[in-house]
Amino acid sequence: DAVMGRYDANQSSYTSERLDLPLALLWEFTGNDYADNPAAPAVAAGICYFACGDRIYAVDIETGSLKWKYPSDQGLGGKVKGAPAVADGYLYFGAGDGNLYCLDAVTGTYRWAYQTRGAIRCAPVIGDGDIYVASDDNSLYAIETVSGELDWTLKARDDFASGTPVGMGMVVAACMDGNMYGINASTGNVIWMSRLPL
Repeated sequence: DAVMGRYDANQSSYTSERLDLPLALLWEFTGNDYADNPAAPAVAAGICYFACGDRIYAVDIETGSLKWKYPSDQGLGGKVKGAPAVADGYLYFGAGDGNLYCLDAVTGTYRWAYQTRGAIRCAPVIGDGDIYVASDDNSLYAIETVSGELDWTLKARDDFASGTPVGMGMVVAACMDGNMYGINASTGNVIWMSRLPL
C-alpha cells in the first residue's frame, strides 16, 4: 500500500517492494477530463484512490472497476491537486474550495470537512492521530483524523510548501517565506527555525 503522497508520513518516497518486469497494462480507468493532473494516487486495502479535476475516484486495483466517486452528482467547488491520504478506513483530501474532506474509504460516504481560509493545493500527511495540511492562507493545520476538530494552526508570512514530513513527535515544514520550521506535532509550537539559503 502507498497510503499518501510520497508514500508515508516521513515523505520518504521509498518502498522495498520490487516490480516484476516486464510491466504490462492490466486495466485503464478514465475519470472526468482534467489535463496535466498533478495529484498522485493512493493505494490501500485493494483500492486505488485518485483525484481527477473536481472529483475523487475509488477503483478496484485488480479489475479497474469503479467502486465509487465523490461527489457522485456534480463536482466540488474547486480542483483537487494533491494526492489523497488513507488511514484507519478514512480517505482525506484537500480541494481548491479550501476544505479538507474526510470520506469513508470503502463507501465514499462523506464524514466531515474542515474549512480553511484558502485553497488547499498540496497533499495531506497523516501521523500521530492528526492530519497535517497546508492552505493558501499561509497556515499549516493539524486536524484530528476522526473528529475533524482543529488541534492547532501555525501561521507564517507565506504559503507552506508540499511534502511536510511527520515523525518522532515533529513536523518539519518548508515555507515560501524562506524558512524551514521544526514544529512540535502535539502543540504546534515552533521548536526551531532555519533560514534557507537563497
